[in-house]
Amino acid sequence: FYPLSPADKKLKCVCIERIRYVDDIPVIFEHYFIPNLKLDKLCVEEFIDGSLLKTLRIKHLIEITNVEQFMKGLPANEEVAQKLSIEVNKPIIKIFRRHHTNKKNFFFFSTLEAHTDQYSISNLFTKDSSY
Repeated sequence: FYPLSPADKKLKCVCIERIRYVDDIPVIFEHYFIPNLKLDKLCVEEFIDGSLLKTLRIKHLIEITNVEQFMKGLPANEEVAQKLSIEVNKPIIKIFRRHHTNKKNFFFFSTLEAHTDQYSISNLFTKDSSY
């Protein structure tokens, strides 16, 4: 994961976990770790159009300005294998992300594990992107 500053380590986070499907097949298992700086409602509110990032942008005025990421090829552990309906140790891609925002010194982090046998992954980050 990305190195955390001493200030980051002291913060409590809102953790969001979700599975993305394509044609009813689980393809991506995501985790978001968002510092809980007055974001308690994020845990109970409906996402706008099912989008976490659109919800952050519209309801909380938090916009992503840049994303750093690195990837690793790894064997699926038990949890990931179960979530993606694949065999343990099957190769996956794990992506680690650090999201920069329009709020000074406010970053959040995410990881995703992807099973890419049938589908590829691509990213286009733009100001209006809602992922």
